[in-house]
Amino acid sequence: MSTEEETLASAAASMSLHCEAKANLVSDGDGERTSRCSDEEQVGHQVLDALRMWWRQSATARRTATRRRCENAGTCVTMSAGGSFSAAVTPNGRLRLWGNSLASENGLNVHHGHGCGSSSGEDDAAPFVAVSAGAAHVLALRGDGSVHCRGTDRDSRAPARGVTGPFVAVSAGVAHSLALRDDCTVACWGRNHDGQAPLHGLPGESFVMVAAGGYHSLGLRPDGSLRAWGRNVEGQCEVPTPIFGKFKSIAAGHLHSLALREDGRIFAWGSNATRQATPPEGEFVAIAAGSAFSLALTPAGSVVHFGHENYGCPPADKQRGPYVGISAGAYHALALRADGSVVCWGLNDLQAPPHGVSVDGEHVRACRLGWRFLDRLD
Repeated sequence: MSTEEETLASAAASMSLHCEAKANLVSDGDGERTSRCSDEEQVGHQVLDALRMWWRQSATARRTATRRRCENAGTCVTMSAGGSFSAAVTPNGRLRLWGNSLASENGLNVHHGHGCGSSSGEDDAAPFVAVSAGAAHVLALRGDGSVHCRGTDRDSRAPARGVTGPFVAVSAGVAHSLALRDDCTVACWGRNHDGQAPLHGLPGESFVMVAAGGYHSLGLRPDGSLRAWGRNVEGQCEVPTPIFGKFKSIAAGHLHSLALREDGRIFAWGSNATRQATPPEGEFVAIAAGSAFSLALTPAGSVVHFGHENYGCPPADKQRGPYVGISAGAYHALALRADGSVVCWGLNDLQAPPHGVSVDGEHVRACRLGWRFLDRLD
């Protein structure tokens, strides 16, 4: 067993301990959390320690394994497709943005909300480890658990004061943002017209993954169950029941939702106007939800598209990969190869990626529509 596998195995064991201890926690009449265990203080510390250990070990193992595969210049460790732009994090922890001028690396405004960094180029700042692209804003997570924000701050898409971490994951939607803390609680900010970003999060609830969609949000609980909140005009918040089995991943599109079960089967609900919520049968390892299309990644590393054929459908020569990651934007998609190079297809504005990002792009035609267009439909 490799060092990375040993670390991940240890992390999985820690997460199992966390889930078992979490199940022993209940609420009393005053809303205070108590424990069925004889020593509630000891259990509380075990839960927190196990959770932090799992997040740190698993994140470190993933980054180490990926960086060892990405030794050449111009590689990325993670990427995200947004409205009409794309974002990526390089092995040295740099944030790279390309696409619509609204999201160009030099054109974005930097917001100094509490917990936000001031510049992706700070030498003394912690490197970036994850990124999520929304309609016209970007959330980038640093290794120290702080969140760096770029883009428009309409609807207060940057965290307000009082929203504190440390954070372990971020997700940007059309006009709202979610961030997961290391204690499994979720922080929300931005547009909240439909309850998709409650000011105080969701008190008393714990998650191991969150996803921000058009105007709704999804959460994956430690026990593998699902939670949805926000706009529900197309049933995107109506989690199908009964669903047997635990889930391991979630993805939120503009008006539809996806969930990946542990056995690799995909479940979908919400708008199905272009069959973006009609997943194929089979086993998959990753999912991504765009505006009117969805993507799934097979164990062999091939991309499967379902939904609107004009958006996000990979050309025949780009379907097989093999890929290790996928991301769906408004009308374009990204896929990450094991060597760290990024493959793009769909609508784009023909703007080249910045230096330091190796991109194989399928330029269909110039287009400046995207999540921003969908945003104005409200």
